Amino acid sequence: MPRICSRQASCVIPYAGAKYIFEAVSSAIAQNFAEVIIINDGFDPEPLAALAQNPAIRILNLPKSVGCANARNMGIKACATPYVVLLDHDDVLGQGYFKAMAAWMERNQLRCAAATLRYIGENSGRVGAMVLRDANFFLPSGFLSEVSLIAEIGYFQDSYSDDLLFFRAIRKATPLTTCPDAGVLYRIHQQAESSRNTKAWYAFSQLLPLHDQGSHTLAEINAMAREYAAKGTIPAGMESRLRGEESAVVRFLARSAYACWLNRDLPGVARYGFKLAGHTTELTRLARRKWGKT
Repeated sequence: MPRICSRQASCVIPYAGAKYIFEAVSSAIAQNFAEVIIINDGFDPEPLAALAQNPAIRILNLPKSVGCANARNMGIKACATPYVVLLDHDDVLGQGYFKAMAAWMERNQLRCAAATLRYIGENSGRVGAMVLRDANFFLPSGFLSEVSLIAEIGYFQDSYSDDLLFFRAIRKATPLTTCPDAGVLYRIHQQAESSRNTKAWYAFSQLLPLHDQGSHTLAEINAMAREYAAKGTIPAGMESRLRGEESAVVRFLARSAYACWLNRDLPGVARYGFKLAGHTTELTRLARRKWGKT
C-alpha cells in the first residue's frame, strides 16, 4: 500500500451554527490537509467570513438546510483528493492525528479507519473518558477513508441514525478498525444533535429492523421516530418495539451530567444527578454495559 500523505486528504466539516467551528477548523488546518471544506447547512454565513480568507478553506454556503447527512455528502463529493477526513463542527482533531491514522492504515492495509474519541465539554483542555469502549461502535468525527469507498457504499443516508447505517455499510464493504494512537475530542453540549434528538434516535434504532425486513422505508421510519419524539405517539402495532425509552432518558441525563462535570458546573452536576437518582436500575445496567469490558 502506498504511503498516505496529508496533502492527499480533504477535511469535510458540516456547519450548523455551532460556536466551536473555529476550534474545529483550527485543528484541521494544523494537520496540513490539502483543503478544509465547510458546508454551511443554511445558516448565517457572516460568522464564517473570517475563515473564508484562508486559501486552505473552501466554504459551500447552502441557501437552506438539507440536514447533516446530506451536507456531509455534498462536502465529500466536492473533494478533489483521494482521501477524506470527516469532522463535526464542534469536535477537535488531536495533535498528530493524521500521521497516526495514515501509519495505522498503511501498516494494516486498510481503506479506512476510525479514531479514538474522548469526551470534552466547553473547554477542550479538560479531556474526559473515552466515548465508548466498544470495538463495534464508530462515529463520523475523525473517520479517514478513501473517497471512492464512501461512493461505493452510497454515502450517508438521510435518517436520524445516519452514522449507524453508514458504518454498517462500510463494514460490509471492508474491514473497519479504530486507530488507538489517533485522538479526536468529542464535545458534548446542550445544542449538540445527540443531545437534542435522543428520543428520536432511540425510536429510530428500535424501528430500524422494519426497514431491514423490507416492510418500511427509511422515510417512513424517520416520520414515525419524529412523531414519537415530538408527541410521544406510538404507531399501532409498535408498542412492544418502543418499550424501554428509559435507556434513552438515562443516556441523555448521564451525558448532560458529565458535560457539566467537565465544565466544572457543579450546580448542573447536582441537577442532572438528582434526576438520575430516579433511574438507578437503568443507570447501573448501562454502566455495566459500557464499563464492564476492558
